[in-house]
Amino acid sequence: MAFFSFGGRVKPKKFDYIPMHYDAAKEELEARLGKYGETEISDSELAKARIKSGIRMKARGNQEVLRTGKKEANIRLFIIMLMLFCASIYFLQSEAFNVFIESILN
Repeated sequence: MAFFSFGGRVKPKKFDYIPMHYDAAKEELEARLGKYGETEISDSELAKARIKSGIRMKARGNQEVLRTGKKEANIRLFIIMLMLFCASIYFLQSEAFNVFIESILN
């Protein structure tokens, strides 16, 4: 612990995050109702909405790709575990391991 310090105490930094609520379902409903409302949506607004929905769909990910990725990862994990199991059995049955255990017990 330092008893002497050169300079003043370090002041804590403020955390000024303002939380914002985003309701995707409400925004989508408003967009669908806006198409049929009195105000007409311009082509640029429709393009922005299509781009936004496309990005949202990509963020969720393609379910088939995610499923195959999980399957490959599980197969890889199983193979690694099988290799480690075989290596540990080989190590436990080796003569060097038996000599080591006997030297510890004696």
